[in-house]
This record gives sequence, structure tokens and C-alpha cells, in this order.
Amino acid sequence: MISIFLLSAFREKLLLAFIDTVFLSIIFVFACRKLYSRFSSNKNRYSDIHEPLVTKSTVFVKTSLLFNASLFVSVILAVLATVSSIVGFAQVPCNLLDGICWLIQAISFVIVTVIIIREKKFQSVDHPIFLRVFWVSNFVAITIIASSSIIHLIGNTSFSKSSDLIASVSLPFSAFLLILSVTGLTGITLIPESQTDELTKSSNVSEWASASILSTTFWLWLNPLLKKGHKTPLTINDIPALSPEHQAEKLSLIFEQNWPKPEENSKRRVGTALLRCFWQEIAFTAILATLNMGVTYVGPLLIQRFVNFTSGKSNSPYEGYYLVLILLLTKFLQVLSQHHYYFHSQNLGMFIRSTLITSLYKKGLRLSCSARHSHGMGQIVNYMTVDAQQLCDFTPELHTIWVIPLQVAVALAILYMYLGLSTIVTLIAVLLILLLATLGSKRNNGYQLNIMTSCDSRMKSMSQMLNYMRVIKFQAWEQHFKDRIQSFRDSEYSWLCKFMYSMGVNMIVLWSMPLFISTVTFGSAILLGVKLDAGTVFTATALFKNLQEPLWTFPQSMISLSQAMISLGRLDEYMNSKELDDGLIERRENSDSITAVTVQNGWFSWNDELEVIVMLMLHETGSQIFMELCERSTEEDNDDLTLVTIRVDLLLTLILISVMHDGRIIQSGKYDELVQSGLDFKALVHAHETSMKLVHKESTESESVPNAHINNSKQDNIGSDKSQELFHSNSDAGTSTLIKDEERETGKVSLHVYKVYVTEAYGWFGVIIVLLLSILWQATQMVSDYWLAYGTSEDRADSFNPYDFIGVYAVIGGISFVVVTGRIIFALFLGLVTAQKFFKQILDCVLHAPMSFFDTTPSGIILSRASSDQSNIDFLLPFMMQLSLFMYMSVVSVIIITCQYAWPTVFLLVPLGWLNFWYRGYYLATSRELTRLDSITKALVIDHFSESISGVMTIRCFKKQDRFIQENADCVDGNLRITKQQDVGLSLSYGLSLNSLLYIAIFTSCFVENRMVSVKRIKQFTNIPSEAEWAKKDGPPPPDWPNHGSLELKDLQVRYRSNTPLVLKGITLTIQGGQKIGVVGRTGGGKSTLIQVLFRLVEPSGGSIVIDGIDISTLGLHDLRSRFGIIPQEPVLFEGTVRSNIDPIGQFSDEEIWKSLTRCQLFDVVSAKPGKLDSAVVDNGDNWSVGQRQLLCLGRVLLKHSRLLFMDEATASVDSQTDAVIQRIIREDFADSTIVSIAHRIPTVMDCDRVLVIDAGYAKEFDKPSNLIERPSIFGALIHEYANRSSGF
Repeated sequence: MISIFLLSAFREKLLLAFIDTVFLSIIFVFACRKLYSRFSSNKNRYSDIHEPLVTKSTVFVKTSLLFNASLFVSVILAVLATVSSIVGFAQVPCNLLDGICWLIQAISFVIVTVIIIREKKFQSVDHPIFLRVFWVSNFVAITIIASSSIIHLIGNTSFSKSSDLIASVSLPFSAFLLILSVTGLTGITLIPESQTDELTKSSNVSEWASASILSTTFWLWLNPLLKKGHKTPLTINDIPALSPEHQAEKLSLIFEQNWPKPEENSKRRVGTALLRCFWQEIAFTAILATLNMGVTYVGPLLIQRFVNFTSGKSNSPYEGYYLVLILLLTKFLQVLSQHHYYFHSQNLGMFIRSTLITSLYKKGLRLSCSARHSHGMGQIVNYMTVDAQQLCDFTPELHTIWVIPLQVAVALAILYMYLGLSTIVTLIAVLLILLLATLGSKRNNGYQLNIMTSCDSRMKSMSQMLNYMRVIKFQAWEQHFKDRIQSFRDSEYSWLCKFMYSMGVNMIVLWSMPLFISTVTFGSAILLGVKLDAGTVFTATALFKNLQEPLWTFPQSMISLSQAMISLGRLDEYMNSKELDDGLIERRENSDSITAVTVQNGWFSWNDELEVIVMLMLHETGSQIFMELCERSTEEDNDDLTLVTIRVDLLLTLILISVMHDGRIIQSGKYDELVQSGLDFKALVHAHETSMKLVHKESTESESVPNAHINNSKQDNIGSDKSQELFHSNSDAGTSTLIKDEERETGKVSLHVYKVYVTEAYGWFGVIIVLLLSILWQATQMVSDYWLAYGTSEDRADSFNPYDFIGVYAVIGGISFVVVTGRIIFALFLGLVTAQKFFKQILDCVLHAPMSFFDTTPSGIILSRASSDQSNIDFLLPFMMQLSLFMYMSVVSVIIITCQYAWPTVFLLVPLGWLNFWYRGYYLATSRELTRLDSITKALVIDHFSESISGVMTIRCFKKQDRFIQENADCVDGNLRITKQQDVGLSLSYGLSLNSLLYIAIFTSCFVENRMVSVKRIKQFTNIPSEAEWAKKDGPPPPDWPNHGSLELKDLQVRYRSNTPLVLKGITLTIQGGQKIGVVGRTGGGKSTLIQVLFRLVEPSGGSIVIDGIDISTLGLHDLRSRFGIIPQEPVLFEGTVRSNIDPIGQFSDEEIWKSLTRCQLFDVVSAKPGKLDSAVVDNGDNWSVGQRQLLCLGRVLLKHSRLLFMDEATASVDSQTDAVIQRIIREDFADSTIVSIAHRIPTVMDCDRVLVIDAGYAKEFDKPSNLIERPSIFGALIHEYANRSSGF
């Protein structure tokens, strides 16, 4: 029956004629349109219909050998078809079908020849898509006809030998056109005169863009990179650059051009735009998928022929050679089409990822404030690292959604020809498995959504923690943030376990599928009386194994589809978020008007959707919002100045002053006019003048004091010296690098890394259990095949008992099911435990890292390990490790069986195995370094992305969006060119291998080794230096420590690194309990370092610090830091609520919190909000004014009421009035406490008990302010400078 189906000449020729007719019809339609447009007077003369089928340009044209070869092949195929047509008409009797079909084929290739000639005329670089589709379809038809013709020739049948011979000769020519359809290249090179210089400079562009047909087909263009990578570790400079059409900015522009317009009402805008951008690539990969599916079934169909040949039933003594040749050619085509499919699919995925990252970045720079707050930086980073990657990873599985059902249908049709009605049972079993897999996929879809939601929360919290690590360490909140992040991780981990075990169930069902389907199919065949022989049984089992991969892939493809749809939905939500409306601001360049900025009826709000309501309820000055508007309005090289300030002393010389209160401009005019009005502005001026009285008084008294010995450099001031100290802290001798590049190891991933991963959970015990179960399962697979061969052998034909045969087979299947269940579940359990342990280790180590680590390590490097690297360990390694193990065991079993029954093949297997493993090492040397470079460049993309989103206000103010977009595109291109080489390498590996099992084994092992880099990267961060322990059980301080607040420094010396100079150089002083100490000094003097060493953010290099009789070096860090209070210069608020910000660890009652809010002047503000203590605070407190944030930070220390309070330029960002309020509250509430205050304004230290002047690391002066003023001093000089500067304005 199968023989009749395969050799049906009528069907074969009809298929060929149908393909040719469709092609000619398309050409006819195009020709009619052109003729109609040419002679129609009503058409627009500039319509694109007048354009040729192939786009014309005006550049120099150069043809290569490829063009001449394609023209030659088309002519040859036209001639061969003409000869076949003549032979068909000339036969006696006349074979009309052959004559007509080959005549249509000849006409088609004459048209193809004409099109190729016109391609040169119209300077086309690529073949039209309809021509490429025709070549692929024609190749499929010619392959079927040629296969039948070869079988006719072998079998010496009565068909026309001339026609069979011509059809066979046509096959290689048609295969050449198939390769042309894959590349799409015409062999025509266009050299624009304007780009000649540019082409000469781009010598490092990837050779893929200009590779020959042979090089493109077999990836020969990659050899130079592989050769270099094998000799020496690759660096970023060794990677070829992307060709211009593949660069991120170009792809992003195409994406923007294809973005659906509002009137289209598209619900899936991102998906629609991507489809419009890459539909040609999607269509081409669909053709490759179809071709690969077709040649897959040639092998199983030849099994019967091989069995007949070995049993002496062949028609020709040479049939074996022909069969081997056919098998070799089909395997060659299968492997080639499969690898080109994956190569082009991965290319498509990388282009999609590159397009999305750049577009997401551009969107991030345009987001409105409320939209940016609603998404959060961590979640936006996740859109880039997770969602864009999900869509990239989905592209190789895009076509399996429809190819797999088709593949199953073809397999069942072939099976029906061998087993008849028993195939219905097979169909039911397949549908049952697909139903279970589909239900599992739907279940996994929900799990995956919850995983991504929890991951978003975890990444958002981690990003926030890394941004404000200094504040967290000052406040000893590491444990709180650790618990918070761990709670998000625990939620993620619970869903991850459900997802992985659900996937494990799918794997159990699918890996047990061949034995299960074989059992029910053969059982039903026996009941229906179907005769089972070796040919039938092993053809059926080969088909079952062919079904295993698609049925195993189908649920994963469905999962990937659901993940992709979820990611598209998330990206749609983000890309449709509200943007800033630049149209609200009218910019007039070169205007003659004297007005610089005009605001008419301006309403500004943090919440875009509730503008009017929010404006009525805002309890802040609104200066920041107004500043953002004004800064967006300024132009470069503009002489006008719009100043938003809290410094009253800067306002005397300004032309116009606007005073804001409760979000409104309540006063406007000149300085004197506003002072005379007696309203809010006068109160601000009065507060400033009051604070300056003492300064002017002391300055007058000290004018006669000589201060020539004081360094009065123009750069000196009493402002923050943090940046200068940070430079000293993180600079090695002879270098000024502050931020370190990411460490990169080279060379092979050592066995130690594998050992660390596999033994992390339960040591070698777990590894041995998995290995034993794997060996046992593989043994059951081999025993089942042995039993099939034994039961269906001709020697046992007379004694064959079908019920015993199927019963033993079912028992073997049951044992296999139990073993594979144990193996998969236990292996997944080990993988999950390992993933959780790794996460806890990296979280713990990062939180225990010293502050210098965060000062020198970009947050993107840390986040990349917590996102992409952790994802590899969570998802990929548990599956791929056991898949690789399974594949290698399958290879060993195949070798054992092959050597047992065909021992001479061992002489081929040994060199072939050596060649495969040698090439694996050759390829891995390059792939491994590319994976490392990929991780590093990906971290740069994440870091640049997150830093830009954090600093988007500044970028907008300076109108540098274009510059930062280009930087982002460069980062993406740098990552894309590395990823591209890596994925091409994966496609290249064993491209000519004829054994798919060996290929998959090598592929999975390479994949595992590449992902093992993630294990190594995470382990790097578990070995970073740690701070001292948080708490010491053997020597905790007394519960009421410090009870006096006395502080003694003895020869205190501090350096940030062992090879850097001392920052504090032997400071010795004593501070009595309850004293108020002001610390002043010039930039870089060491003021902030003193605060850091008191909190042990930096450990002393020498000397000691004693507080209330206890040397602080003997205490745990949390025991120390939690007992102090600090108000930092930058008022940091965390995303959450008012309650979670003022009392993050939940120590105090609501009553105590309200009292604290009352004391810090925020009771009215918070009580007026609908949520009261649960009112929302966005990331960094951007929905609160700077003054309110500082008052909230004051509320924190009021709750703790520490006996030792540090103020690190705490009022630098607030106005004089708010400063006075804060100083008054501190004086009243901390009257008995010791206060050490680094001063930003001189008036704040004038009423201190003592003033400490730090200069160049030394404690130069430490006395009462009045005493220091009475004698020549640095402090007196500082007062004089400050008074003169304020008076000057």
C-alpha cells in the first residue's frame, strides 16, 4: 500500500503542476497590474505601482559568480523540463500528463530566467520573496519525483527510464536554488559612490553580511573567529561589528515606523509592530521548518526497505548502496535545514530583543512621572532583561505550534499504512498525551505569571536596596531588607517549585510516551490480527520516536507561547503608558521678545490622572515641579537664568522673584517689593536674617584677626567632601578609576564549578542517586528494544505468543515509567534546592559586603546576577543537565547496540567520536568566552538602562536624550554582536553531523557549559570580602548603651585601602556626654569620613573609638549602628507607606508614630492624606518635597531618641525657615543627647558647645566657637568668608 502511495506518478506530477501554476498566476497578476497602471490615465503617475517588481537604485552594479551560477542553473532546469516534456509527448502511447506538467515547469523556469536577468537591470540585492517561496516548493516536488524515479531505476520497473533519469538529474540543480532561497542573495553587489570611504573603514564588520553562498550555507565565515578563540581567549575587540542594517538604532526606527496608528485600535501594538517588521524572516523560517519536517520521515520509511534487503527480498544487488545514499542525502538535508532553521530563528530573536531594548529605553526617557512610579525601575529593568529575552527565546519555537500537529498527522498516516485500524488507538493515545500536555501548559502559564510577578517585586526591592545601601547600613536595616527580599523570593520559589514539578510531570509523560504508545498500538494490532514482523515493528517504533520530540516540544512550545503572550501584554502596558507632552511647551528660537519663560494657567502634579484633585491637596512648596517645567523650557546658550533655590541670600540681584506655597505662586515681584508686602517671603527673609545675626557679629569681631596662614583656595568651601573622600577611598596608587570593570575569567569552566553545582544540595549522595536512576532507566529502554527484536525474529515466528510478547513489553514499560518518575522528580528537587541556596548565599554576601564594594561596583553588575544568572540556575540548568545526561547515555546505548550487531562500524565510530569531541572543545573555547562577554555586556546594558531611568530628570533638563539613546544603542549593539556569534556557534556545531542524537548530546553539553558560567559568576559574589559580623553573642552591649553619649577618639587613623594614603591622620579628642559638637572643614578634609568610621562603614586603620567606656571595634555592627541616630544629607525615602518609612522594622506603635510626626511638623500633612499612615510613598519619595522628606528622616530619629545623634549636613537641601524648625526640634528633643553635626551653614554651629575643625585629615581646632573666634583660627576664616559671601549677594 505504501509503495503505491509513494510511487503514484499522477499525484507527483499534479503537485509539480500545481506549484508551477500558482507561480505563473502570481506573475500574471503582477504583469496585469503593471499594464493597467501604465495605460490608465486616472492613476497617479508617482504611485508605487510604477515601481519595478525589484527595487531600482542608481548605484554601481557588480555581479559575482553566484549571479552567473543562478542564471545558469535556471537555464539548465528550463532545458531539462523541456526535454522531459518532449519525452512525455513522444512516448507511445503518448503520456499527456507528463508532457503537460513538464511543459508548465519549463515555462516557469523560462520566466525565472527572465526575472534573474531583470534583477541585474533593476539592481536588486535580494531575490523577491515569491520567487524564493517558489524555489522551496519546487524543490519539495522535485525531491518527491526524484525519489520515486530513483526507486524506479533501482527496481527496474516499467516506468520511462529517460524521464526518471532527467528527474534525478534535476534534483541537485533544484537543491542549489533551495540554498539560494535560504540566503536570498542574488550575487549582485551595489557600491554607492558616497559610501566608498565608509565601506573601506568598516573592515571589522561581520563577514556574514558579505559571505559567499558556500560560506553562508556552511557557516565558513565564522571560522576566523573560532580559530582565534581556540588559540587565545577572545576580547570584545576580537568580535566583528554588526552590519549597519542590524544595528539597534536602525531596527528601533523600523519598529517605530511600523507602530500601529491610534485609529487602528490595535490591542496588541507591540506584537503587531514586530510582525510588520519581521514578517519576511518569519515566513522564511516557516519554509525551513516545513522542509525539515518533510525529510524527517524518509529514514523511517526506508526501514522496511533495509529489512527486505537484508532478508534477500531486494530487486537489485545494488539496492543497498542506493538506500544508503538516499539515507545519507536526506540526513544531510535534514541537518542542514534544521540548523539553518535554528540559525535564522535565533537571528530573528536577537533582532527582536535588540529592537525592544532600544525602544523600551526610548520610552523610559519619555515616561511621565506617574507612569515611571507605577512601573518602578526594577520592573522596567525586568521588561528589558526578562520579557524581551522571553520573546527572543520564543522565536525558535514559533513554528512548532502548527508544524507539530502536521508532523503528527503525517506520522499517523504512514503508520496507518503499516498497522491499519490499530492506528486509531495510537491516535487516541496521542490525543490523550496532548490533552495532558495542554492542560499542563495552561497550568504552567498561571505559575509562570506568578513567578514573573514575584520576580518583579524581588528585583524592584533589590534595585531599591542597592541604590540606598549607605542609608540602610547607617540605620542597620540590612536584616529588614534581607527579610523583605527573601519573602519575595520565597513567594517566587513556591511558584517556581510548582512550575518545575509540573514541567517534570510533562517530561515523565513524554519520555514514557514511546513505550506507552508502542504497548497500546502493538496490543491493539495483535487483537485486530495485524501481522507483526521486524520491518513493521521497527518502522512503527521509529515513527513513535519521531513523535516523541514533537510531542515533548509541543507543551514547551505552548508554555513559551503563553510566556511570550504574557510578556507582550506587559510590554504593551508599558509602551502604552502615558508620556510627557512636549507639545504643552512652546519653544521660540531667535525670538525678539524680552520674555524668557512664560507660564499661563499652569497646573502641575505628580499624578497625571488626578491633576485638579491633587493640586488642591498638595502640601508642599511645589518648587521641584516648577523647576522641572522651567528646566525643560531652557535652551542651550541662553543668557537668561531661571533659578529655583532655598537660599534667600541669592535673590537680591534677581529681576523677578516668584514665591510658591501649597503648589501655587502666591507672590511675584522684586526683592524689596516682596519684603514690604509682609507675607510669606518676609517670613523667609526674617528666618535668614536671624540666623545671620550671630555670624555677622562674630565676623565683625574677628575682622582684625590675621588669617594669612589659612589656605584660601578658590575651590575651598565647607560643603560636602564626600566625593573627594570617595575618590581617595577607591583609587589605587597611580590611578583615578572609581568604578571597577566587571571581573572576567577566561578559559574552560573547570570541573570544580560542576562539582560545586551538583553537590551544593546534598553532596555526592544526590549525584549518585541521579546517576543510578539514569542508568537504570536507560537499561529499560535498551531491554525494550531487545525484546522487540527477539519477539519478532523469524526464528521465533512459529512459537510466537502475542499475549506473552505484549505482556512482557508492558511490564518493561511500567518499570521504565517508575524509574523515570523517580529520576526526574529527584533531579528537579536537587536543582531547586541548589537554586535557593545560591540565592540565599548571594543575598547574604551582598548585604554583608562593605560599603566600598557598592561604591566601586555598578548596580547593573549585581542585578544581572540576581536576574539572568539566577534565572539560568532556576530554570535552565535543572532541565538541561539531566537532558544532557540522558542524551549521552542514549549515545552510549546506540554505540553498544550498533557494535553488537554491526561490529565493523566500531572502526568508524572511534574516529567519528574523537572528531566530535575534538570539535566540541574547539567550538567551546570560543563559545565559552562569548558567553562570558555576553554576561558582561548585558550587565552594561542593564546598568546604563537603570542609571538612565534613575537620572531621567537630569537627562531631560539638559536635553541629552539623543546622546543617551545612542549610548544605549551602542551598548545593545555590543551585546548583540557577541550574542550573535555565540548563537551562530550553537547552530554551527556539528552542522554536518549525520547523527542527530549525538548532535543533541553535544549541543546540550555545550549549552550546559555555557550556562555554568552563571554558577561561576554567582559564586564570585559569594567570595567578596565581608564586613564584621552584625551581632556578637558573647559580648553584646548593655541594653541602655550608650546611656551618657561620651565619645573618645584615641590616635584615630583611617585609610580606605591598604595602598592608599591616610584620610584621618591620628585624631585624638574627647566629647563629653550631652555636648553639641559642630564639625566644619574644607572639601576633602575628612568630615564625612569621621561619620563613616564612627558607624564603622569604614574600619579604623589605627587607634580606637570608645563610647561610654566600650571600644566599638568589639561590638557587632548592628549592635553599634542601631544604637545611634543619624540624619543624612540626602533624605532617602523607600517605596511603601509613611509607616514603613518612618518605622521600617515595626518597632513602634501608631500612637508613638503620630507623636513623632507631630514633633517633626508633619502631622497636618499626613493626617490630610486619605491613607493617613498608609499613604503611598513612591520610590525615592518623589511624591514628597525635599523638605518633607528631610522632616520624615527627622521623624525616624525622634522615634529612636538615641543618646548619640549624628547629622551629616542634614539641612543642606532645605530653606532657612525649615532649617530653623529642624534645629529647634533637635535642641528640644535631644537636649540630653550628644550631637555631632557636620555643618552646611555656619549659623547651625554657632550655638554648639564646641566646634571641631578638620583639615587635611587632622583635627586642627576643637574648642568653643567664641574661643576660636577670639584667636587666629581656621574657623574664624570660614565665618568671615561665609559672611562676606552672603553680604555680597
